[in-house]
Amino acid sequence: MKISLFDVSDFANPLEKDTEIIGGPGTYSALQYDHKALFTHQEKNLFGFPISLYDETTGEYVEFEGEGALIYTITPDGISQTASLVEQTNNEYEDWHSAIQRILYIDEALYTIATSEIHSYGLETFEPISDLVFD
Repeated sequence: MKISLFDVSDFANPLEKDTEIIGGPGTYSALQYDHKALFTHQEKNLFGFPISLYDETTGEYVEFEGEGALIYTITPDGISQTASLVEQTNNEYEDWHSAIQRILYIDEALYTIATSEIHSYGLETFEPISDLVFD
């Protein structure tokens, strides 16, 4: 996956000002097919999305690295990763029950929402606050 920031001050000649490559072959996000998966916090210039990270191995195979969410600060000056809420794993594939579908914030807390769980984090530090897991 790739995030790009373009300078469109000359609309006829947009220039790629900054870029961020995320993961390797097989990496994907719900954002690729559902625009509602994009998290935004305009006052803090935060943007985030759910992610399933894969990476190349030797040969023809890819290896599942983990799943969660990535949060970026994007300003006219550039792109920088602010937080990685990706859970590393030894599993071969992602677990659709715990795969994050949405990210939102209320006051000073950020929430990641999955089919079977909700996690909360401090919006300033991105440190875990609490978890709610249901069967």
